[in-house]
Amino acid sequence: MPSKAIKESYSCKRRKDFVTGFAIIFFFLVVCFELYVVIWMPVQLQQKNMLETHTAREKLIRRFDSLRSVCNAMHASGKGFARGERLLVLRVLNIYAIYLRNNAEYMDINEIMELQRTLGRFEALVASWRRGKNCFIKLDFNLAPAMTALEKKNNL
Repeated sequence: MPSKAIKESYSCKRRKDFVTGFAIIFFFLVVCFELYVVIWMPVQLQQKNMLETHTAREKLIRRFDSLRSVCNAMHASGKGFARGERLLVLRVLNIYAIYLRNNAEYMDINEIMELQRTLGRFEALVASWRRGKNCFIKLDFNLAPAMTALEKKNNL
């Protein structure tokens, strides 16, 4: 413990006034704000990320369901290759829907975004169907001229 003489020569002789009280209150406010930034803000940000993931997951499920209902209505209207193509896409979407129902709560944001991109490709495919374009096109070709040319060439 320092002696009384050292205390008198080196200690701050301050009386209690407005500035001292303000400095003490300001100091405690700064300390509380730092604790907020260090402890409470990361918790809030983590909850925000969880909410964003949950919202993205719900939007993905709704989007899949609406696309499945559109494909379900469209697959009956096609014929031949068009109907088979639409039925194939509908079955793939049904498999994805089963996967989503079983594993949606375990998916992170990267997996959700990957499925969003896949769903976007399927939506583009459905939009092309509405314009009358299909991926599989049956090409008809006439073999008769080729066969007659081969027969002439080989003297048959």
